[in-house]
Amino acid sequence: MIIYASYPDGLFEALDMKTKSKIWRTELGSKISSKSILEKSDNKTLFIMTESNSTVIWAINAETGIAKWRVSVASVAGGESFLYLFQNALIVVCKNGTILSIDKSTGSVNWSKSINLPFTSDPSFIKDSVFLSTSGQTIVIALSDGTIRSQFNTSTAIYNLLALNKKEFIWTDKTGRLFNGDKLKFRAGAEIAYLNLTSDGILIASNDNFLYFASKTDQKILWKKKLAGRVFPKPLIVDNFAVVAVSGESELLIFDLKSGRIVNSMAIENGDFFAEDFFIASGKLFTPTNKGLFAFASTVNDCF
Repeated sequence: MIIYASYPDGLFEALDMKTKSKIWRTELGSKISSKSILEKSDNKTLFIMTESNSTVIWAINAETGIAKWRVSVASVAGGESFLYLFQNALIVVCKNGTILSIDKSTGSVNWSKSINLPFTSDPSFIKDSVFLSTSGQTIVIALSDGTIRSQFNTSTAIYNLLALNKKEFIWTDKTGRLFNGDKLKFRAGAEIAYLNLTSDGILIASNDNFLYFASKTDQKILWKKKLAGRVFPKPLIVDNFAVVAVSGESELLIFDLKSGRIVNSMAIENGDFFAEDFFIASGKLFTPTNKGLFAFASTVNDCF
């Protein structure tokens, strides 16, 4: 089982979790500005971005750590970037207001588009479209050619954005209000930190220490749960369950999304706390912490 880890200073490495050894280590030489994304094909490729004097998009051989290609793209400099695989392209969204399509094999630019305004929330990808937000507008862009499919004006800046399908989206503002299009559907007691789309609804984590589960069709609140603190990092959805942690705590809570009940809890070492998003690999649950990477010995199904 191989895990790929990147660090803010530009170090990128592959780790064999069975032998607890490093397979390869690559120094990218600049600050990493995106999460890595793996193309799971016969020619496994990792894509990642770095930024210093220029922004560089890298394609790295996942087996050797050797760069297949790298391309400098001045237009995406500044701010966090997001990567998404679509057909034969790597889609790059930078919060400065730029989106590009890059050929995965060669690194050549298929198309690029600038909105001329910074994006105020993370992008929301769904099938062949991406939903993007500015201070007063949501824009839907086709991933095939960069054309604008639709635009929607909002009364205030969007803080969180989540596409429900190719035409419908929900969004939140800084005060904790949740909207579907222009309709106010729900108001939390504080800013909403995370939105997770599930098969049956929407998981909402707010900074007043509440976890909510809402209907996907009308955003009616089905249940809510008071927590000991703010949710961090973003919850992980696995089938009908949610893996949730509270900032600064060393315990994972497993919620049944249908009932809102806590069906299991798991603790890491005392004094450790969760530092990055959880993920599933080879049927196991992994949790990055302040001291390293923690893997639960049980299979994911055993956790629930």
